[in-house]
Amino acid sequence: VRATGHSWVMPALATLTPIARAAGYTGHQLLSHVNGGSQGSARSIWAAEQGLDYPERNQAPQKAILLPALAAGQWDVMTWGAYHWDKPDDYVLWVDTCLKTNPAMIFYIQDGWPEVSDFVSPAGEYDLVALRARQKTIDESIAQLVRVLNAKYPHKVHVIPVGNGICRLVELLLEQKLPYIKVV
Repeated sequence: VRATGHSWVMPALATLTPIARAAGYTGHQLLSHVNGGSQGSARSIWAAEQGLDYPERNQAPQKAILLPALAAGQWDVMTWGAYHWDKPDDYVLWVDTCLKTNPAMIFYIQDGWPEVSDFVSPAGEYDLVALRARQKTIDESIAQLVRVLNAKYPHKVHVIPVGNGICRLVELLLEQKLPYIKVV
């Protein structure tokens, strides 16, 4: 698996190898190129892999990690952590490159979720209605992105849906239905 993304994808990436092992895959390799915030967008990581200066980046371009590995054609899956400013063209660069070396490759975009702290009043009250409304906006944005990409690459692009799960966890936490999780 090749993966790109920002810091929000790290929990999911940390579980891919144990999941692959539990599913019976042998020789599974995870190679990731992740960065914080906008520096982890599909566009920004493409620029870093190409060694390009990118206006929104605040660090020097990194050494290519994914592109040399993809050139070997031995990889079946590419994942990305979606970032709010990503456009379909940012993914097309990746997909075209991947499909040249492995036409059977499939792609996953991990959706996002609202930053929960944005929905807490100064008095400490959570606005779960606004949180869910923001999640709906994220869901619609991801759905539109995937529709555009699947029009170009039918049945190739899928979603790893975590955003609604995170929102539900917040709700359960606030309802004190997660006694094994302590809020600090």
